[in-house]
Amino acid sequence: MTIGSVGDGAVEITVLDDLASVCSGAASTMTGTGRLESDWELVIASPVFTCDDGSVPQALSGPPLEEQLRDLTFVHDPMSDTLTDNLGSVWSREGNGPAALGWWPQANLDEVRLAQDRADAGDPDYTWQLDPELDGDEAPWGAEIFARFIEEELGWEKFTGGWDGSGWLSMGVGGGVYEGVTFIRCAPGQTNPLNSLYADAPPEIRGCAPTIDEFTYETVGIDVSQPGRRGLGGIWVVDHWEMYHPKSAEPGSLFGLVSPEYDQVLQIIPPSGAEVTAFLEAFLQARVSREGAEQYVLREPEESPFRDHEVPLLYATTSGDPYERFEIEKVQGPVWPTGLTEYRVRLFAEGGTVVEQLFHVVRRAGELGLVYGYSDDAIPTTENGRSVPVPYSILEGEVTFAAAPPWGTSVFYEPSDTLVKLNGSRDDHVVIATDPLPALADCDSSGPTDAEALAEKIRADPNSEATATVPVRIAGLEGLQLDVDVDVSAVVSAFEHGSCRWIWGPELSDQWRMRLYLLDYPGGSAPVLAIAVIAAPETDFERVLEEATPIIESLELHAR
Repeated sequence: MTIGSVGDGAVEITVLDDLASVCSGAASTMTGTGRLESDWELVIASPVFTCDDGSVPQALSGPPLEEQLRDLTFVHDPMSDTLTDNLGSVWSREGNGPAALGWWPQANLDEVRLAQDRADAGDPDYTWQLDPELDGDEAPWGAEIFARFIEEELGWEKFTGGWDGSGWLSMGVGGGVYEGVTFIRCAPGQTNPLNSLYADAPPEIRGCAPTIDEFTYETVGIDVSQPGRRGLGGIWVVDHWEMYHPKSAEPGSLFGLVSPEYDQVLQIIPPSGAEVTAFLEAFLQARVSREGAEQYVLREPEESPFRDHEVPLLYATTSGDPYERFEIEKVQGPVWPTGLTEYRVRLFAEGGTVVEQLFHVVRRAGELGLVYGYSDDAIPTTENGRSVPVPYSILEGEVTFAAAPPWGTSVFYEPSDTLVKLNGSRDDHVVIATDPLPALADCDSSGPTDAEALAEKIRADPNSEATATVPVRIAGLEGLQLDVDVDVSAVVSAFEHGSCRWIWGPELSDQWRMRLYLLDYPGGSAPVLAIAVIAAPETDFERVLEEATPIIESLELHAR
């Protein structure tokens, strides 16, 4: 990372990474301009991250990479002369060497190369650093590199990590890199004091006693990589490790309650079955009584990066029929360590309609609450067995449409007033946006003023192959339809960046196919309304079009 002043208190940074995990191991470049907020704090508002091979950088976990990098902050420690960023990385001045970042068992690249040569020669002092399963991106918890590091460097006698149940210990993986592989320390000779309350947990969890108190585990996250040879036959080293801190005392995001975030593992005393049943019965009876059910459903804190999921059909069916009775069915739980339980509820209406929904029962700030919309099942609500559409809108309600799960927005993504991107179950997408720009367009320039002009620019783009246009009419709007084959990732297709909205971006990737509808929009709100149906490589394009048809047919315009 190079940092330089550009005058008036502004600075520029350039970060070069030879082995970027977000680029599947390819090299990357990040640039940005920021300011010194104090004598020790540097903030880069909007860093620009690119993969040098032209691929699209992808965050391995959490929100999109652009969101994670926003307001990237570096804090200087004058005692160690290091910078620590808000993503948890510690930066040393050039010359301090990789050892400052915690490489183990080799301390620098020269030692790695020597160790690789010794491993290639069959020296058992180094062959243990080879692991074919890690080379295949398999589950890492049994790899010897982790066990030796934990035993020899951390001094833990007993520990465990990862299991097949809820997947509570997760990690990022890809291209010779594993990040945040999490382990907990177990007190030797003891069992978990809560093991009788977590009957579904595996033996290694039920037999793992906490080491801080009866609820809290020492927790470590370890990163390993292949800094020399990548792939089969390359040795692995630890390049970073971190002891996780206790959870915040403030109630966290609902997503964090359902899927534990990276922090110190704290096991919760789960509520009793009778307590949960009484809570659910009160919630469902309120729905039958058509009053007061909202108080049982938890909402995301205002500062949460996750969006709320509204519970559809709360008091009546789609046709307005009220509910008469209900049933409760336990799906799973309590799940370690959060103590959550998952239930399927059924509400029966006067006309014979049955509404079925999935909820998690969790504790937040000591109180029971319901979380909706985070089930592993892609369809959280059905009515007589059919998925229930969710309403969306843009242009302050001028344009509305509906999409039935599994079509839906990412939990990390907040739809804007000019663009909504829906994800399908097989990495397909439907994007509805106003005034998009073609590939390689200047973000500061204005887009085409009508559908025909935009279609001409798309067909002239050398990065795509487009069919001839045909007339189309959707929601009473006249427009054009064309199919486009693009060598770009659908992750950036019709992706909004500030005030710039692209039909697709210039980053090269695999072949994606897109059905584009370009509609001339009346009035001054937007000249063009675009609908893009995007199918992943080797996906049945006709099937995706068929599945997206109800979304397009639901489009409605509302005059203001």
